[in-house]
Order: sequence, then structure tokens, then C-alpha cells
Amino acid sequence: MKRLIAFIFVVCCMVMGQSGESVKLDFDNIQKVVLVSSCEIEGREFFMSGNDYYTTINQDYAGIFQQIDAIDGIKGVNIYFDKSTKLSYFKDKLDFISGDSEIEGNKVYQGYTHKYKKFNWIDGKKENCQLVQTNDCWILGFPLVLTGF
Repeated sequence: MKRLIAFIFVVCCMVMGQSGESVKLDFDNIQKVVLVSSCEIEGREFFMSGNDYYTTINQDYAGIFQQIDAIDGIKGVNIYFDKSTKLSYFKDKLDFISGDSEIEGNKVYQGYTHKYKKFNWIDGKKENCQLVQTNDCWILGFPLVLTGF
């Protein structure tokens, strides 16, 4: 009986611990963050491309990451890193990175992190981010750099 109660307690703690914890990213060496949304984010400057609003954040990244789920209409998050950042840095931060294709001269990788709740099954693997290495920087996109799922 004690084991059953302990088991139920552990399961309840796990379930409660998962709710509301969809974006808790812990990156450093960030240059900027671009939020892609279907509506204007109050109090922030933006530019539009098609029907999407692009809002650039140049400071207070931690606050943005904690608030992303509370912002209505977020379609994606693109995080820009200094070009001196190594691929191993991203491998340490994400659960996995795979691929090494090239699109328009940029190296493109797919990945997954449990710290971002949305994902798709692609070729039998969970994927929820895309990493692009350009000549100028690294861009980590959730769910993708240019488009969503």
C-alpha cells in the first residue's frame, strides 16, 4: 500500500512539473531573438512579411523565453548566435541534432529538445527545431528557422 501511495505521489509530481514548462531555454552568447507571430506583440516594434509579424528582441532574453507561451499567436522563435559558436555547444544544449544538409550555401541541421513542448514526428524521430549555420551567424529556430510545422 505504501508503495502504491508513493507511486501515485511521484506520478502526480511529474505531471504537475510538466505543466506550463514548455519553453525554458538556457542559452548564452545570444545576439538577438526574433519572434514570429500572427499578431502584434504589445509594446514591441515589428515588421511584417506577408501575414506574419517579426519582432526583434535585443535584450532581456530570459524574460522573453519565460513569456513565450503567454504571448498569443506565436508561430516561431529564431535565436541568433555569434558565428564563433561551435556545433558542440548546440549538441550539449539540445537532446539531439542530426543531418548536415546544405541549402543556399548554409548548413542545416534538425534537432529536438524536451524544453520546447511542440514537436512533429519526422522519419520516426521527434523534431522541434532547426539549426542553420550561415557565414555570419548561427540561427536556431523553433520549430523551424523560416516556417512552422
